[in-house]
Amino acid sequence: MYNMKRIVLGILLLVIAPISWATCPDGQEEHSRSGECQSIAGFASTGKMKSHPYGGTCESVNRHTAIFIAQKVVSGGGGIKLPRGQSICKHNVELIKNNNDKILDITTGLGDGIRSAYWTDIGTIPGRRRFEMQFRRVVEINRGFRLEYSVRLPAHNTWMKGIPSGGAQYFWITQLHSGTRGTMPALRVMVRKSKGIFINVGSPPTKIQDVSDFGKWVKIKLEYKPTRGNKGFKRLWVNDQLVVNENNIQTIRSRAGYWGDHFNLKFGIYQGVNRMGPYSDFDPRAVVENSTEQQSIQFKNIYFTKI
Repeated sequence: MYNMKRIVLGILLLVIAPISWATCPDGQEEHSRSGECQSIAGFASTGKMKSHPYGGTCESVNRHTAIFIAQKVVSGGGGIKLPRGQSICKHNVELIKNNNDKILDITTGLGDGIRSAYWTDIGTIPGRRRFEMQFRRVVEINRGFRLEYSVRLPAHNTWMKGIPSGGAQYFWITQLHSGTRGTMPALRVMVRKSKGIFINVGSPPTKIQDVSDFGKWVKIKLEYKPTRGNKGFKRLWVNDQLVVNENNIQTIRSRAGYWGDHFNLKFGIYQGVNRMGPYSDFDPRAVVENSTEQQSIQFKNIYFTKI
């Protein structure tokens, strides 16, 4: 019996990955009673910077640590996971404790992305950056869901240089995608440098926050049913005010197979732009110029459920 307890305790220690609060040095956390900083057992950070395969630097953390950190601000959805092949660095995911708030800070830099045949160019196209998490629960066609979170663009976010007003001066922070390569998401939330934060669940997109309010929290609640028939709906609340209320409508394209029948709901940063304004796609000058630029977004109170 004693050995069994030791085995169970050992498993729990492996599963429960650590978190570094903003008030303590890296690799330490506040004691729940004394408030003093203490070492985090098994903190899965190498403590050393290394070069990305595609440029930039990365202090690697394991998948369990990244998921455990993000899960502190997420409820519902059957838990979360990371897309297959995605690089995971310490700067990608951080939990910040501010009074009673737990804030998930997601940041991407040069070289961050999916390590697959489709994303091997992220070191030479500086707009190619990505760090996302997705809910384990799959969204099915003709089945509605509710997504809620608060979001803000933090002061440490920086925008790409040498890019015209289109270009890579925007990134997605939420998308509902079938996973079929070459198709657009059925739903996406986008941050644009010159215009604000928008949600696109059809045309036209709806503004959630103006540029003048960047840095402030905005609360979003969306109810959405993806369907090719006329029984769909999309309802959007911004800061608890209903701004979109459309029912008994078609919400995605009718072409069979284009969108798919199963969708993954993701959040984080997706910047899959491959045009860099005055530079060509692979111009090394653009890589150097944007090597230190980073994109950042913060979430809190993320909730996802089927309805």
